[in-house]
Amino acid sequence: MTISEKVAYLKGLAEGLDLDTTKSKEGKLISVMIGILEELAMSVEDLEENALNLGEEIDVLSDDLADVESEVFDEDDDLEDYDDDWFEVECPTCGADIVEMNTVRKRLSAVKGGRFAENCRPAKVYSVILSDILGDPLDMIASGPAYPDSSTCAQALTIASKYSLELSEKTIGLLNRETPKSLSNVETVVTGSVKNLCRAAAAVCKELGYEPHILTDRLDCQAREAGRFLAAIAKSHQADRKSLAYIAGGETVVLLTGKGKGGRNQELALAAAEGICGLEDTAVFSVGSDGTDGPTDAAGGYCDGRTKQILNRLGVDIYQTLQENDSYEALRKAGGLILTGATGTNVNDVAVLLIRRH
Repeated sequence: MTISEKVAYLKGLAEGLDLDTTKSKEGKLISVMIGILEELAMSVEDLEENALNLGEEIDVLSDDLADVESEVFDEDDDLEDYDDDWFEVECPTCGADIVEMNTVRKRLSAVKGGRFAENCRPAKVYSVILSDILGDPLDMIASGPAYPDSSTCAQALTIASKYSLELSEKTIGLLNRETPKSLSNVETVVTGSVKNLCRAAAAVCKELGYEPHILTDRLDCQAREAGRFLAAIAKSHQADRKSLAYIAGGETVVLLTGKGKGGRNQELALAAAEGICGLEDTAVFSVGSDGTDGPTDAAGGYCDGRTKQILNRLGVDIYQTLQENDSYEALRKAGGLILTGATGTNVNDVAVLLIRRH
């Protein structure tokens, strides 16, 4: 069943409830929610079609890149240190962020850190970037194969020391090999990022009658704190007479204190449920743009003013659930999981607070 079919099924169930969508608050809210789901379903189908077309174009580019590799890399003796070797650096829970990881990673590659573009000279390189790093640092996205590297060998070695990484002599030697600091043969364009995602979300909210406010496109904190922050904003604007949408894009982190199942977007939504409990026509949802949130089949989570009450009736305590990092099961029981499937793209996450007024 496609996502559009699933939404159509939910719409049929809602119509079967015979709720008055013009006078009943519940009916109006359900009608708006289904409308948003229909918009999301159409957007996902468009993305799937675009992904299919993009896949065909990538296949063509892959063939072209194979030709470039055979012409450039096979004749470069300087790349022999990278041939037929895998460099494995284990750091599953050390706490390194993506910039730190890529500072090390790009020095273990024959193409990252600007080396791809360097080895393509004198040919021109046109680099099309889909950013999944906050702030769009071009030398860090995909470890910057076609952009001058701003990091240094000293920084890479400092990171290795900071996290007590166990490295072979050969790996240490590669960390000491400097990357290109200037490239004159590259033109770069960013086609997608979390900034675009926030603007797109704002445009949809406006079409649905909300006044959109983009709070940030660099959300970078614990998921629980982000959820509580959105809940605090919701409380502050309950007296407003216009419908409001507050949008925050970025990528939060989860503080692991338990052994449950969930993801950062689900944890954000569940944390918000505590704060917006009892608020009318108020909802928070958070989703990953790639359709995946943590090791689950959900893209994210949704809550409204009734979520905590529903969970209480089911014997689920939000605080204890968050301590156990078990947001998936709690939201599943409350009907708050957002399931989209893989979207074929990744430009971080977006969280939205909706306050509906009539």
